[in-house]
Amino acid sequence: MGLVPFWIDRFTHPALPPLPWISRFPETNVRTYVFDSRGRRGVWFFSLDAARLGAVAAARALYALPYYWAQMRVEKERAAIVYVSRRHLAPATGSNIRVETGEAIKSPSEFDVFLTARWRLFAQRGSRTLETVIEHRPWPLHRAWISQLDETLVRAAGIPDPAEDPLSISRHAWTS
Repeated sequence: MGLVPFWIDRFTHPALPPLPWISRFPETNVRTYVFDSRGRRGVWFFSLDAARLGAVAAARALYALPYYWAQMRVEKERAAIVYVSRRHLAPATGSNIRVETGEAIKSPSEFDVFLTARWRLFAQRGSRTLETVIEHRPWPLHRAWISQLDETLVRAAGIPDPAEDPLSISRHAWTS
């Protein structure tokens, strides 16, 4: 299970050009990494918070994804990136995450690739499993660690608190 904050840039349908007012926005996912019955890797989303209402509505309708409209901001502070999110209809649900960034990773490990190179998503509509191919360039990766984590998104997604300490991101790659 992962809690993944990031900035979307140039998001669009492959046949359309990106539009600045809808193609750039912050997003935070609660997700896990899965394989389908044919062994293909994909992402399963428990929740996706995004700052663009149009993107939220479209993704819910077209892909049956559990998107939520949120007030969000991303700030760069020296060698850190701060992600802040609060859901509009549930303001007690959100996150405040500060990620300290380090050096670029020139040769990603197999685990780094496992966490970041996902080219398919799965969702459920009724009894049907839906899938969509995800297209993006491989992300530049950097060493990073979380210096602040205050969030209620994981529990709101129905995931119980872990019995052990979560895997520390400080030991693994993170996107820039």
